[in-house]
Amino acid sequence: MEEVIVISYLFNIVGQHREIHTEVRAFGFDWWFEKDGAKAQPASSKENDPAWGYTLQRKISAGYTRKSHNEFERYLSSIAHSYRAEDYQLFSRNCREYSQKLLNFLDPDNAREAKIFLQGQNLDAKVKADLVNIVGGCVSSYAANYFMGGQQRAQTSSNQNSCWDDSQWDTSWSTPGNSAGGSSNADSSNDSFDSNRGNSQSQRGNSQSQSQSATRPTIVDSLFEATGTEKPKDTAGWIELGVKSFASWNRNKGNGNK
Repeated sequence: MEEVIVISYLFNIVGQHREIHTEVRAFGFDWWFEKDGAKAQPASSKENDPAWGYTLQRKISAGYTRKSHNEFERYLSSIAHSYRAEDYQLFSRNCREYSQKLLNFLDPDNAREAKIFLQGQNLDAKVKADLVNIVGGCVSSYAANYFMGGQQRAQTSSNQNSCWDDSQWDTSWSTPGNSAGGSSNADSSNDSFDSNRGNSQSQRGNSQSQSQSATRPTIVDSLFEATGTEKPKDTAGWIELGVKSFASWNRNKGNGNK
């Protein structure tokens, strides 16, 4: 029988903000999942290696498992396709979720405390994801409403100025049946027709311009396509991309200084 230990480390992700990384130790190895995919290495105290940038938070003994090392390796192979680098997600498919999955498979005889701890960490990540999406959605909605409202106000103001410019309208009065009055009404009808036709052409031009803008790729889209990176679909995705980029830069910086 082999002892199973759940280990959690603290590390900085942005400035002084600290997050938790978890691993499972069994069969003489540490097993975890990160932005570069599923990993394993001989058990070690990463808190003593400055290159990792970890501070030990907790080390929980989950008891002993009846699974063999070969059974565990076969299980890891069976889930490997779901834990590649591209499958990593900051708030859902991460080290905590992976640790909980391994612990459930190993099913050690004293896993209650470790399971409660990992469940709490996964719940914490889910709450953060929901908050990020809510706040990001509110900010995006506010910005969209603000700028679209500004465009609508400008367009309304422009239309009003063009329609209610006194210089474009004949404000003189004439008696019914008067030839001058008839001429004025005819001119007004022609002006109204020309104005409507101009507005229609303007609307078609705006529609075509908007259609072209919608289909024209932006600089950001081109950058993501050039680097082969998938563009985030929501606020949480952008934050996750930023955190992963910072972590990668910080890890490479630490390895370079080592």
